[in-house]
Amino acid sequence: MKKELIKSLKKYKWQILIEIILIVISVIFIAYPSKIVGRMIDLLYNAESNKSEIIKSIVQLLSISIGFLITRVLWKNLDFRINIYIDKDLKDRLFTKLLKTKVKALNEIKNGEIMSYFVSDLRKVTMITAKFISTGTRIIANFTIAIIMMSNSCNIKLTLISLIPVLITIVVIIFIRKRWMDVMKEAQKSFADLSEYVQESTDSIRTMKAFCGEDKQIEEFKDKNATLKKYNISVSKNQNLLFVCVSLGFGLAYAITLLYGSNLVINGKVSIGNLIAFNGYLAMLEGPVRWIPWLFGKAKKFKVSFDRLNKMFKLPEEEIDNFEKSNEDKLNGDIEIKNLTYNYP
Repeated sequence: MKKELIKSLKKYKWQILIEIILIVISVIFIAYPSKIVGRMIDLLYNAESNKSEIIKSIVQLLSISIGFLITRVLWKNLDFRINIYIDKDLKDRLFTKLLKTKVKALNEIKNGEIMSYFVSDLRKVTMITAKFISTGTRIIANFTIAIIMMSNSCNIKLTLISLIPVLITIVVIIFIRKRWMDVMKEAQKSFADLSEYVQESTDSIRTMKAFCGEDKQIEEFKDKNATLKKYNISVSKNQNLLFVCVSLGFGLAYAITLLYGSNLVINGKVSIGNLIAFNGYLAMLEGPVRWIPWLFGKAKKFKVSFDRLNKMFKLPEEEIDNFEKSNEDKLNGDIEIKNLTYNYP
């Protein structure tokens, strides 16, 4: 499966490269308004003499907004297309593999499971792969551009101090994420058990009612449903804890920026406009930090579907000889079959 996915990615490498470039340009467009607004605030102290500069800054803001809108529409459209391209390519490869697989290997796989490869697993792999490309690029671009702009707008010391809570938040997220994923795995297992139990109960409902087993079935259903409820609540708690940690971490970062930054403004080392621009750059990091646990969750689903498809692509294939080659010599005479036995596996 790994080779098949790499082949599909290589096939559309230029589209992926263009998408990455457009994402980086759109992130730059997001960063620059903070710089322009900060400069405008400094110009407002002497608005009359700086009127032309203020108008120029407003025009720049409008131009950047239009540029951001265009690049965002382009990369979103390209992201959607890459998703479809890879999905179509992998479906072709999977169907070809299915037809070449030995019948004996296919007999061990249920038809519903084969359909789930095409309908569910393949879709998850292609969709999450496309999201990894776009979201991963956005995270790297946001962090890189924001930190560079923060260092240039104020000073490195303020940048390092304000980033400490952000880095601590990322570490805490990684720690909570492991516990969250463990609980989510149990919740998924409980849901599967409950679904299977409901299906079995409905399939055998006539037999169960004939033997008056309603009370026992209801009690078992309540137990399984209570287990699912417990794990779902735990998943919700851990998920909310992740978002609280992000909000708390950035709240501390903003507080440090205001306290230390105000001191720099009072001492004349930084202008108010630069400090406001700095807060804008800091806000650029909040989204990517929130995306990190989302990516971890998607990575888990990707691995499950990827492993299932990988097992399918590893199935042995039939050794099919070339038809024309095998019929070079024509058969003459009658065909007689002797001692033929058959056993259904």
